[in-house]
Amino acid sequence: MVRSATGRELMDDERTALYHRLLQLKKNGRVSSGDIKELMRTFHVSQQTISHILLRGCQMAAETGCAKVASRKKGRCVKAFKLEGDNVYKLPHLKKDVQLKSGTVALSPPCDEDVTLALDALESRLDDEHLVDEIVRILGPALNIVDDV
Repeated sequence: MVRSATGRELMDDERTALYHRLLQLKKNGRVSSGDIKELMRTFHVSQQTISHILLRGCQMAAETGCAKVASRKKGRCVKAFKLEGDNVYKLPHLKKDVQLKSGTVALSPPCDEDVTLALDALESRLDDEHLVDEIVRILGPALNIVDDV
């Protein structure tokens, strides 16, 4: 039996290539043991890894219509979260979370004071317009106010 390298992690493109090769070699829903041994030698992985990739690809294809065989390990995932109403950050390995706790990362990019004041004035005006629109919506039929817009 072919001995595989232990601790080998396949990259996502290698996993995809292995899955596509398995689909090519598949006959009557099965892959012959000789073909699997050749893939084990080519990709330096165990038979269990090959069967897991094939099984996962088939399951994902049945569920979503797209066979995703990319790694799902914690270190390869990206966590998205909001910080006090700011933009959504996507942080690999939560490095910005550590920076936020230490106070070395800004919550929002620096902006000119004039621009900030102009934005505040615009937001205030929009709030006032929404308030007027709401009052007209509520009281308009009773007062026979016609909207000319």
